[in-house]
Amino acid sequence: MAVTFKDYNFEVVTEKLKCGKYRDTVEKIIIKNNSDIKYSKDFIEGFFLFLYPGAVNKYLKFRQWSQPYYEVEKKNDRTFEFILTKPYLG
Repeated sequence: MAVTFKDYNFEVVTEKLKCGKYRDTVEKIIIKNNSDIKYSKDFIEGFFLFLYPGAVNKYLKFRQWSQPYYEVEKKNDRTFEFILTKPYLG
């Protein structure tokens, strides 16, 4: 899916890694910057939170067990990979 955010050009690819009955849902989200400007990790993280409101960083100290959480990895200057885990709430 191509997303335009504040006149910036990003490509977002989502892939479900794990999903099923009685287990957490894990998704891999790759955000690729297609514009000429290089953005910082913090800016891309803000864009991710715009797409997935309510998700928190995995390493947040006072995170609730039921909140969706993510990990971020910078693949190169223009590509960031997020692993989003949505806990099974039963």
